[in-house]
Amino acid sequence: MIIKMAYAIVENENQLIVSVNKLSKYIASECSSLKATTLTVSALTGNSSLSASYSFLSNSILTNPGRLFPKWLLGLESKSYVNTVHDENGNEVGCFYRSQKGIFSTGKWVLDCGIKLDCYSRSYGITRNTFIHKNGVQIAEIVMPLSTTNGFWCFIYLLDEYNYLDKPLILFARRVTSNNGINFSSTSFSGQGMIGARASISTVHTKDVYSKLHDRDWIANNFNIEDITAINSEIAENRELAKSLIRKRPR
Repeated sequence: MIIKMAYAIVENENQLIVSVNKLSKYIASECSSLKATTLTVSALTGNSSLSASYSFLSNSILTNPGRLFPKWLLGLESKSYVNTVHDENGNEVGCFYRSQKGIFSTGKWVLDCGIKLDCYSRSYGITRNTFIHKNGVQIAEIVMPLSTTNGFWCFIYLLDEYNYLDKPLILFARRVTSNNGINFSSTSFSGQGMIGARASISTVHTKDVYSKLHDRDWIANNFNIEDITAINSEIAENRELAKSLIRKRPR
């Protein structure tokens, strides 16, 4: 299963459309209040939906004083940026959060929606890749291009046997790995330019203790080479378009 998330003009509005195996299936929307910010993924047909809420109060020092002295300093697991996941009836069905344990750990993300998944990330120049593990075995990978001409976009490669995780992974990808989200890379160098909010381009390389867990050939070994080539070409073409827009930026 290959999932693509990208903005498109729908009924004169710029909306985040999610396609699965090249067919439009979901739409993602976000709303914020003084209490929380909520991201919802809804099916284009039917009433099926899933949402992730980030509560400002629950994640604040006022209700989570442990953030003043993180547990990871004592070698214990420390959780932060906790998002709760709810179904269309408002029932809590999971969560995802940043986990850090130990002084020398760079941290990882944990996605828990029936099964617990460990999520690690690193950047390879023109993309940021997040590899998803179940019990130490990779089952998915999120590829986010570090260039854009119309806001956030990314691709999710997911093994077919785990297709029931599509909506939780869509929520996770949008909330955590977006350009406006939380960068969980360790060290990086980058060069970036942008024109308004329309075009941006970055080059980032990262390396940390989790880099050895990433199999660079996992996508090639599990998905159709023609689909991979088409996606890589789309990423390269969009990057060149972003460069041209930035060069035309008014001085």
